Amino acid sequence: MTELRTILATYEHLLTADVPTNGQRLLDTLNDRTSDFLRVTNVQLVQRDGTGCVASVPAAAIRKAQIGLAIPASESHEARDKRLACFVQKKEYEAILLVLGYVVRGRLQLRDTDDPVVALCHELQTFFPIPHASVSLPGVPDDVRTKVVLVNSSFVSFFHFDAPVRGRA
Repeated sequence: MTELRTILATYEHLLTADVPTNGQRLLDTLNDRTSDFLRVTNVQLVQRDGTGCVASVPAAAIRKAQIGLAIPASESHEARDKRLACFVQKKEYEAILLVLGYVVRGRLQLRDTDDPVVALCHELQTFFPIPHASVSLPGVPDDVRTKVVLVNSSFVSFFHFDAPVRGRA
């Protein structure tokens, strides 16, 4: 079984857990509509500000709808063979989002629109990727930098992106 170490941000807590992906991309696992829950193992539950560990448990289930951000802890791509099969030519934009009070900066990739409302309502799935990302966490002085952060569109309270990045349109 393939597992991916992941940081999951909810409204009140941060969880670090191994997410079984069964060879799928984490994005596909989160957007899978056959289950409302995500199985996780080796779970550490901490206060959102990182001040203390609330619990460590061997396994748990998390309601996907309560996950605002998912940050893979690994720098390698979790399903390389799926990456090429899922490639679609897109425009790339510099983006800033507020998600559960976290500031997320990175690159947004879109096919058909340059309107944030249209993107959220019609083009992006429930969870969508922001590659080349940084996330500002409350109580943490340094931003978390990562290859990708997966954002739950239900928790986006602010969404801005600029004109397409040169050479990427």
